[in-house]
Amino acid sequence: MHKNPIVFNITFKIGKEISDEWLKQMQVNYLPPCTDGQIIVGSQINIIHLSQKEEDNDLTYAVQFTYLNESIFSIHKLTTMQKFLSLVDQDYRGQYVYFTTKMERLYYNSYINK
Repeated sequence: MHKNPIVFNITFKIGKEISDEWLKQMQVNYLPPCTDGQIIVGSQINIIHLSQKEEDNDLTYAVQFTYLNESIFSIHKLTTMQKFLSLVDQDYRGQYVYFTTKMERLYYNSYINK
């Protein structure tokens, strides 16, 4: 079993007209209750800058959750992601599409605290 952190990425595509509100809700109401320091030890949001122009006026974001290790991820992935997506769906059901990617962190170095 791998002991490295697992980064679970959810890539969201959401309409530009609701993206500012969605982003604020993510930062204030959706991610903090899911990032508990025990199971999910970190979360972050990145905007994806696509090289081609988005013709459909949508924006793409990568929302990433860091789990301590593979064992914790395997045990808690379904319940934690169900909680997260239920929070998002309360306000945005049917207004976004997403796909997921599981990654294992092999190396990390940062001078940035946030």
